[in-house]
Amino acid sequence: MLRRRKSRFTATEYLAMEEVALHRSEYHQGEIFALSGGTVDHSVVQGNVIRALGNALDDTPCRVFTSDLRVYVASDELYTYPDACVVCGDIRYHQRRTDTITNPSVIIEVLSPSTRDYDRSAKFAMYKGLASLREYALVDSERAHVECFRPREGEWTVQMFDGLDAACQFEALDCEIPLSRIYHKVTWLD
Repeated sequence: MLRRRKSRFTATEYLAMEEVALHRSEYHQGEIFALSGGTVDHSVVQGNVIRALGNALDDTPCRVFTSDLRVYVASDELYTYPDACVVCGDIRYHQRRTDTITNPSVIIEVLSPSTRDYDRSAKFAMYKGLASLREYALVDSERAHVECFRPREGEWTVQMFDGLDAACQFEALDCEIPLSRIYHKVTWLD
């Protein structure tokens, strides 16, 4: 008799699988979703954002993390790997796991055609469940465009930055990053 393949998992099972997995996956309410690899431009933009923020925040209590660090959103039972995140102050770990945090101040997602709609809608809705989140930035990988969402009086407002002459203002971090740095060496500028 053939055994039916399991389609729902506990968070404990997911975390155990992630410890030995060759590729990362996202977990949401019992379902596991494989994360796809990024393009060259996605990777360049992600690296530029991390480097620029790291340099800008060097003398502050804020730390910038890569997509190797997992974020847990308890309100939606979501384990995910943002492209970058920043924690200002003490780090709060989920269940004493040093690979999973619960208190990012800022989350940055680099948009690609396959993730654009998810990052903008469903994932953003889940990120809103993080009490610590002060800013959510969507960085386009195909054009010089950044959107920064911030909570204001119970609603999230957006500020957009367009073109290589603009500078993205991360209000929650009190810093500014020129888009020319974010998009430095992307292939579509060649």
